[in-house]
Amino acid sequence: MSDARARLELGAIRELLRAQRRRIRSYAQDHHIHHPAAPDGPGRPTVPPAAATPTGQELLDAFPVPALLLALDIGDDGQIVDTVCTVRNAAAVAYVDERLPGGPAPRWSGPVSLYERLPSLYRTPVPEMISRAHHDRVAQGPEAVEWVIGGPAGPVRLIAEVRVSPCGDQLLLTWEPGHRAHMAAAAQRLVRTCWAEWNLGDDGVEPSRGFRRLLGLAEDGPLPTLSDLAGTVTADSLPGLYRMLYEVVLRKRTASCSVRLPGTLHRITRMTAEPVLIAPGGPVWGVRAVLTDVTAERRRRAAAERAQREVRRHREHVKTLGEVAEALREAVLPHFHDEPATYGLQATVVYRPDAREAGGAATGTRSANCPTASSSRWGTHGDTDSPRSR
Repeated sequence: MSDARARLELGAIRELLRAQRRRIRSYAQDHHIHHPAAPDGPGRPTVPPAAATPTGQELLDAFPVPALLLALDIGDDGQIVDTVCTVRNAAAVAYVDERLPGGPAPRWSGPVSLYERLPSLYRTPVPEMISRAHHDRVAQGPEAVEWVIGGPAGPVRLIAEVRVSPCGDQLLLTWEPGHRAHMAAAAQRLVRTCWAEWNLGDDGVEPSRGFRRLLGLAEDGPLPTLSDLAGTVTADSLPGLYRMLYEVVLRKRTASCSVRLPGTLHRITRMTAEPVLIAPGGPVWGVRAVLTDVTAERRRRAAAERAQREVRRHREHVKTLGEVAEALREAVLPHFHDEPATYGLQATVVYRPDAREAGGAATGTRSANCPTASSSRWGTHGDTDSPRSR
């Protein structure tokens, strides 16, 4: 594709996205989708009389994720001597009971050392996260953590996304069961796929974990908008990308295309997208897409097509050789017609290829066996007393 044609295709894609943003903003204005308005009436809203202030335990139990409140035993040198768990919430208790069915962990009667209760946790990133949160007073994580806890049927492997945050003089350790997230990340890595959703109103991007890896992006770099993506794909990818976006954004249909990214000219990414609607009949607010590296599949398909072409070429070559051999045989063998009959003779021609040369024709070589004095015999025969000649 010429540079001028590529610029036209890229301009068309960007204009399509700009026009859709204008439609979304117009729709938002018509339907009063703006910043929330100030409450009616003078003054601030009346606050109803509050009940008793919830306790720390009640606040922790309101968390939807497991949480532990940690107190640190600090030595004279300022280093952490021990980490003591003072409170755990209801979600933490439920998590342990779920992961250890039939044999829940003993109930805590008071503060316990975190690493005495969970020794394998000491060999994970958690101690370093606790140290950084204490010294820097900055929340740490999320970070994938795996550890083992003894269960009634044997050791149980736990996977979680852990965060450690300063909470007054203590630290709050929370985690989200990470098995599903861990498996999703592994699946994306194994089959080289990812997904993302682009908001056409503000160019926001919500990607999966494997998005940057699949597209070859730096982990700390900005996420590409659809316009950015169009500006980075190779020129031959632009027509397909435009047709896909046209189908999704304007016709509100699911569509697919293949794109190549710079620096990965031998890698092909398949992009299948669908429209995201907020209200029936409204404009397309976003594009949700799954991206899959199909390079290996395309290479296998290309290799199979080359093999099929080679087989067809070989068959045509063998067929041609057969036709040539047949023509030569018919041209060389004598044709007696009815001449010997006038002399009371019957003539028969026998073609016998030389066994040493026959393999050449069978294997499709360029040599053809012709009936000659050394490679074939033909004879005539008549009555019993007729002489035979060779």
